[in-house]
Amino acid sequence: MKRSVIIILFLHIILTGISQKVRLKNIKQQEFVGTWQWTRGKDTFTIKLIEDTFYLKYPDTLLHWILGWHKFVQDGKLLESSYEFTDSIKNKKTTIIGAVNKGVLICTFRDLSRDRSFRIEMKMLNRRHSKILWTSQFLEDIRINEPPSKIRGGQTVPSGIILKKIQ
Repeated sequence: MKRSVIIILFLHIILTGISQKVRLKNIKQQEFVGTWQWTRGKDTFTIKLIEDTFYLKYPDTLLHWILGWHKFVQDGKLLESSYEFTDSIKNKKTTIIGAVNKGVLICTFRDLSRDRSFRIEMKMLNRRHSKILWTSQFLEDIRINEPPSKIRGGQTVPSGIILKKIQ
């Protein structure tokens, strides 16, 4: 009886420790989950971020990442949006995908209007986790048997902005 109590206690400690490690691993990503918004005059840039997991059969790994969608209104008119796809991640219409590395959310962002990808960094600016700095850097395109988009150069969404958490 004493032996079985020790084994049960040992298993409880191991399982509790494992579950705590999983929670600790994802806590930094949880800080970024939610709806964020930047506004200046009639311009509004909104992103919605969620945490998701993806299982790789080989090498038996569970990946934790952030998926997101965006909406950009310029001069009161909708310029670009993937928000209509926020109801389901299975449709693969996310425009933001990434993970937290050393407290910074590093993502690939797809500019729909210009058909280009950007590297995005989101840095938390305060301890209340209510403001992030959004910066972007262009990633070179590689195209095979596909003509470049007619609209090139620059980016549609703003960069170097501070987004506030609204949800």
